[in-house]
Amino acid sequence: MLKKLTCFILCLVISASLMPTIVLAKAQELNYTEGERELIYLKYTNQEPMLKALFEDTSTVGYWKMMKRIEEDKALSWSLDKSSQLIGEFPDKKDYAEILANLIAMQEGDFAEQIETQSRFDDLKNGADYVSDIVDIADSFIGWKGVLKDISPIISAAVDGKETLIENIEEAKYYEITIQSYVQANGFLDAVRKYAKNKELREVAKDLLKTNDILLEKRLEYLGNTAGTIAGYDAKFFMKELSFSLLKETDIYKTDDTVKWFVDCGSELFSSVLSKLEAGKFAFRVVMLAGNIGFGTSNTFNRYQEMRVVSDVANAIVKANYKVQTPSNYNSPKALENIQMKCDYYKMLLATHARGEYLIYQLLVNDAGILSDKNPDEITESWYNGQVDVMTRYFNILNNMFNVKEDVDIPTDMNSHQELEEPIRTTSDERDIVLVLDTSGSMSGTPLEETKKASVKFVNTILEEDASIGVVTYDDKAEQLSDFSVNKNHLRQIVTGISDGGGTNIGDGLAKAKSMLDKSQARKKMIVLMSDGEPNQGKEGEELIAYANELKNSGIYLYTLGFFEDMGDKKSSAQYLMEEIASDGCHYEVANADDLVFFFEDIADQINGQKYIYVRIACPVDVSVTYKGETLNSSEKNPALRTKFGTLTFEESQSTSSQGEEDKVKILRLKEGADYDIQIEGTGYGVMDYTIGFMDENGEYSDFRKFENIKITKQTMIDTVAADSDESVLKIDEDGDGKYDLKLSAEENGYGKEVKTRTWIYIVIGSGVLLLIIDLFITLKMRKKRKER
Repeated sequence: MLKKLTCFILCLVISASLMPTIVLAKAQELNYTEGERELIYLKYTNQEPMLKALFEDTSTVGYWKMMKRIEEDKALSWSLDKSSQLIGEFPDKKDYAEILANLIAMQEGDFAEQIETQSRFDDLKNGADYVSDIVDIADSFIGWKGVLKDISPIISAAVDGKETLIENIEEAKYYEITIQSYVQANGFLDAVRKYAKNKELREVAKDLLKTNDILLEKRLEYLGNTAGTIAGYDAKFFMKELSFSLLKETDIYKTDDTVKWFVDCGSELFSSVLSKLEAGKFAFRVVMLAGNIGFGTSNTFNRYQEMRVVSDVANAIVKANYKVQTPSNYNSPKALENIQMKCDYYKMLLATHARGEYLIYQLLVNDAGILSDKNPDEITESWYNGQVDVMTRYFNILNNMFNVKEDVDIPTDMNSHQELEEPIRTTSDERDIVLVLDTSGSMSGTPLEETKKASVKFVNTILEEDASIGVVTYDDKAEQLSDFSVNKNHLRQIVTGISDGGGTNIGDGLAKAKSMLDKSQARKKMIVLMSDGEPNQGKEGEELIAYANELKNSGIYLYTLGFFEDMGDKKSSAQYLMEEIASDGCHYEVANADDLVFFFEDIADQINGQKYIYVRIACPVDVSVTYKGETLNSSEKNPALRTKFGTLTFEESQSTSSQGEEDKVKILRLKEGADYDIQIEGTGYGVMDYTIGFMDENGEYSDFRKFENIKITKQTMIDTVAADSDESVLKIDEDGDGKYDLKLSAEENGYGKEVKTRTWIYIVIGSGVLLLIIDLFITLKMRKKRKER
């Protein structure tokens, strides 16, 4: 009876583990009640925003952020690569194989230990009467011939086509880890093969996919030959006897260098950590701390090159994960399959990030920050151990996502902020900022999810400098979710846990923020207000604007971000309200929820001290700015809205052209420090207002120069330069003939005035030229007479 039961168990192993082609089969899903399926769905969807924010954002992962900066600096990237080549530290196929072995071993070690401490078989009792071999079991419960097409030959070769029965549940656990390990490694290598940028890395991953098939076969052979002799499951035994070492007697190990490098590195890694498994820590954490293994960690260039490869692998996993859709509800087709696949991809990503963070830790501590703007005293054991703790916790959360039998360390209601550990109130001497977020009912769905991601980005960016952040949300009324804090993890948990509510009471949100800032002793006090529409409760219209003016007059700097999507005729009035609430030049506007993260980041950069030149152009014109090979362009045919040097956004115009044509207001924000040539071209008939603003040493717009009521036709061409200078000038070609017909100039906080060349200047110049001609004529005449004599 036990043999029959364990055959049934094995089918569950295979059906629950095959990924990415299939993860949870129909039979596996039937094992969950409707309530359990809903619980799994809620657990994952509550965690997904945090997973994305923590592990898919380059700004939150140290090595990833460094690699992005280096890649953007072409000169530095080129010099590092050339230096690596000169000293023989540029990666080759052997290095790629060892790096991939490290990353796979980190995941496999964790599986081995997880199954030792918690197996899906622990609750099984004697029961169902099933007699079959492995292939029949897989066929019955998976039901997908495509999967069996790949795995059946491997199983058949391993068992020599015979019916295989399993003797006990402890033995079944070895089959579980065998299949699970195969599936995870297969998904990992396939992601690298498909999406890595480096061609040679892709080729190595492709070769190792074949090796993974052979390892599965050898493991099944081993288990078949030792059937009935294995006592209890032991993770250490699996890692020692059933891992990479099984491949050392194969032909492919002896003939393929890539496989040999992969196997030798993996074996060495497991040998170095086997003794530590008994300590009861996650194998993931143990391997993460093991450190000096494989290719990396021997010197600066060596570490840099491995970080580059690890970064490429991480990007590949993110792309593969993106291809798997998050289900809309727990009854969606393949809902649990997709959740399992996404959890597996996140575990791959965590293992990859863990290795990358170890490398940058070594780089910063041992190499004194050669490639970083940090010094070793700023990022030390405390930072690194914090990263280890966060990644270990989320690895545990992902491993327990499908555990519905007991309480685990996974918040199933991330909206319950009272459950979060509240840090001690921490303010900054420099800047205290209150993030005031709209959680009204209209924010439900994508807008709220994008707001969460954008808020996490804001927190990550702001807290790189001397600042403290508090969080307030508002719907019918405002709620303070967090006092001022510098704890990134706490703030990220807060903002990813917000949920939508009822109405829109902007005034109450501002009042709650003001009460927090009244207690602040920071030199700068700021509010960042986000809203998707007009208030329908509390202060409205001019009353709300007057209240905002009180806040600004009291020394509070106000940023506003208007998210105006599908508002129809109400958009202009909502825009006007948010513009008036904001401090001068500090209103941002976005029409697409996907763009929220970019504009929150722009605001954060401005708060952190990045100075911008602000240009507002209304209307009917197109504008373009080109600088160092990049272009901002408002043309509908060829729009370009974001570059390294600045951004171009649009606002609704409250007026129309003389022909009744509507046109959007163009807003340029250009990083201060360069001279930008701006070209403006008429697209209709009407008048244009042009405003250019400059920041003072405090980062506040204190100098606005305005050019008003400039006549525009479809032939009008205007050239100007945006630069921090004493004078701003517009050169206007009214009829498009290539000659400037009008020149306007404005100085600090002034209005544009026509620059006229006075008539007497022409007379003086003309007279001077005439005198020169006469003088020349007389001189020549006299010389001629002398010659004649």
